Amino acid sequence: VMHAAKGIARSILDESNDHHRQQLIHRLYWRIVQLPPTEEESRLAGLFLEKSLEKMPGSDRESLESALALAAHALLASSRFQYLD
Repeated sequence: VMHAAKGIARSILDESNDHHRQQLIHRLYWRIVQLPPTEEESRLAGLFLEKSLEKMPGSDRESLESALALAAHALLASSRFQYLD
């Protein structure tokens, strides 16, 4: 799952010229659950990214990709993500 989360984070950053955190969160939710985040989800995801970035070493791009991958991993493990066969 972490490998998939890293791939999702990388593709979101590659497809976007705008690395504004709320836009990244919006894209992340659309990519994984195919719905926009609620206001509360957006707020909490923003706080999560902010706290994660504080702990990430490396370049801005690497740190942002790692933090976004952690958020993607959490979302993939959440009840909002459903797999339909």
